[in-house]
Amino acid sequence: MADPLPQFTGQGNIDFGQTLAFPVTVPAGVAKAEFRVGWREDWSNYPASDLDLILVKPDGSLDFGGATLNIPETVMIDAPAPGQWIVLLDGFEVWSGTDKYQLRVALDGKVVR
Repeated sequence: MADPLPQFTGQGNIDFGQTLAFPVTVPAGVAKAEFRVGWREDWSNYPASDLDLILVKPDGSLDFGGATLNIPETVMIDAPAPGQWIVLLDGFEVWSGTDKYQLRVALDGKVVR
């Protein structure tokens, strides 16, 4: 049996230095939240793009766990605070000028659209 096609919360293009914001509502009782962003110009290309995934929690604090040199960037949060989260995608270094991203947010394994 074939694996199902991956589902995404959002996908599109991001430019060098651009920051995109995606609001995500996390209901009470969620056990695990997964935030993940991948992009086309990864380590198989030179120079590789570097997108950062920054989370703004409902209390306004920032989580920079997805602002590394990893491709894809992934942040897992156990028992996330309920409320409105903001996912920031930062086009930190996009050497080709623009790159295609794919954002996936899953709450207890269900992809948020």
